Amino acid sequence: MKISLPKSSDQVQQWGPVDMKLLYNSFWFAPMSGAVKSRWGIYWTEMVGIMENDTGTFFWWKNSLENEGVKSIKRWLLPDDKRKLVTDGYWELIGEIKKTAGKLERLKPKASFADVQSLALKWHALYYKFWSLADVFEIANYGAPEYLKKQLSSFVPKSELESVMEVLLAPENLSFNQLSEKELLECVLKANPKIHLESLIKNYAAKWHWLDNSYYQSKRLPPAYFLKKIKELSRAEAKAKLSQIKKYLQSVKQKKTAIIKNFKLSVSIAKLAEILSFSIWMQDHRKGIAWWSSDVATQFSKHLAKRLGVPLEDILHYSADEWREAFAIGKKLSDKVFNQRKNKLYVMYSRKGFYTFLAGTEAKRIAKHFASLKHENGNQQTDSLSGTVVSKGSTIIKGVVRVIHSARQSNRLKRGEILVAPMTSPDYISAMRLAKAVITDVGGLMSHAAIVSRELGIPCIVNTKIATKILKNGDRVTINTKSGTVIKL
Repeated sequence: MKISLPKSSDQVQQWGPVDMKLLYNSFWFAPMSGAVKSRWGIYWTEMVGIMENDTGTFFWWKNSLENEGVKSIKRWLLPDDKRKLVTDGYWELIGEIKKTAGKLERLKPKASFADVQSLALKWHALYYKFWSLADVFEIANYGAPEYLKKQLSSFVPKSELESVMEVLLAPENLSFNQLSEKELLECVLKANPKIHLESLIKNYAAKWHWLDNSYYQSKRLPPAYFLKKIKELSRAEAKAKLSQIKKYLQSVKQKKTAIIKNFKLSVSIAKLAEILSFSIWMQDHRKGIAWWSSDVATQFSKHLAKRLGVPLEDILHYSADEWREAFAIGKKLSDKVFNQRKNKLYVMYSRKGFYTFLAGTEAKRIAKHFASLKHENGNQQTDSLSGTVVSKGSTIIKGVVRVIHSARQSNRLKRGEILVAPMTSPDYISAMRLAKAVITDVGGLMSHAAIVSRELGIPCIVNTKIATKILKNGDRVTINTKSGTVIKL
């Protein structure tokens, strides 16, 4: 198969690079492409994913998702009855998925493969349904900024549109990372002579053990990990941190109320903004479910690896469809395909109703072409760059740059440095908590970098396109969140 490619970087949008193992990442390929049909009828548009050395970068044609997003907003989010149908369906599916995963946990050590097999196939089908439904929110969020901007244009001066949208689109619920932090701090305050901290943390770890998971890895964090995080924290310090989290949510609501009043926004626009900010929060919740599901897929895969007589690591190179076939009929990945994915370059290509993997000459052609697009602006000799301000924090901030190309490098960032990355995802959270500010190559008002930076109260500029190419470790820079510029000192 030979596919047509964009002629310039201006024609495409990008997600990644992101650390990934194919199995964890691929559960959304079939549902989002529409290879698996859903009742919701909302699918990703034509896309190319370039995967090599456990890293994936995905490209799609500019504005294609924004157009699909507006369809999703109008069809499923704006009508009250449709939005309720989608939202209720989301929570019901999560309940079924967790019930199935719970049955796996309760299986006895000597349970038959047939018992595991039936649960794995059921979980796979439910998880596909989950991704199909999550598309309603996921894709709506690509269309949300421009759709809201058009509605606001007659109320808000052009010069203030971006800052107004930053406030109106901020979720009014905590991200899963902030919620986990809140509940950990609450353990400190709940502990007393009758309720030991160790007991509280044991229950906490049972709920949040997957926090360090990603599309790349799955590991269960033990109670000792969380105890270590808070062992030096006093009750007063925990109370102060909890107060900051509470004040953040109060501030979000207060700022929204002030903007609605100051710009005399109509009731319908205020409701639209509320719906869209809820949709953004739902996307973050979905990310949490994906991280938790990496653990579930791993637990199932241990049984599959034993059945097939291969290491667990091998199973992580299967796609979700191949994983299902392996469980259903014992079909192993061929040595040729396995070696291609483990050691070499391959490409995922999708369009509505279809997706496939490409390797060899065609994969190299595609990767080389997109690499040339990515570097079009990367060779400029410049001491400044600009992007989209998604979290203002302080208007002017100076600091030292730390460039991180992968979440696996997060431990390189020191407290108070400015994080520069291609993009961020939940596995960057440890670095973001230490950062003085965040700058990314790609992203927008709805991106992970935007949401988390606003929660943390730090400046964030996204969509610079070339930050990781222009800035180097140790560079001193000035960030201006009024103009959206970054200048090397």
